[in-house]
Amino acid sequence: QFTKELLTNPSSCGTQTTTADLTGHSGQTTSLSSNFTTVNCAPDTTITSSPASPSSDNTPSFSFTATPATGATFQCAFDSGDFSSCTTGQAHAALSDGSHLFRVRACNTVGNCDHTPAEYDLTVDTVAPTLSISAPANASTVTTSDVSIVFDSELDSTTVCRIDGGAWVACTEPSALFTGLSEASHTADVRATDAAGNVSGCSANSPPY
Repeated sequence: QFTKELLTNPSSCGTQTTTADLTGHSGQTTSLSSNFTTVNCAPDTTITSSPASPSSDNTPSFSFTATPATGATFQCAFDSGDFSSCTTGQAHAALSDGSHLFRVRACNTVGNCDHTPAEYDLTVDTVAPTLSISAPANASTVTTSDVSIVFDSELDSTTVCRIDGGAWVACTEPSALFTGLSEASHTADVRATDAAGNVSGCSANSPPY
């Protein structure tokens, strides 16, 4: 006659071991073991690639992985929306300008999903920065070969300037000075780029001074 003791830990994740101890009347004990894999635990989710924030792309894509990865599927949501099936790298539906929260969770083959979804805060900005030239006035005449282009740009944007279609050079608000201009009509251009990569430009034309 034998007695049997079964030792398991079904609440754990991954590979488990079941052990049976068989003891005879003589007191001799034989241990038998068997390995099995449980899937009652939810996988962990990690975002591995995301767009810059702020971004001018209103159809962003994200890359993500699951641990363990075998058989895992994913569900995504923005803001307070419901989770729906998604795949890593896919482009999502167009978002409005403003702040958004992206959430993604991995689910295993029996439908257990990550209770702590991976999250990413994203700001979408598709609007070009404001920019204006205040002096010299368009089509005005100046009487010097050195001319300051006075401009105003949106906060936190970077600006470049050029004269007569030449090379763009970095310039800083409130003005850019161009020297040694000939007696002729000239065109000054200013271009602003905001933190999301949106670009705007404006020009000022003048007749000969």
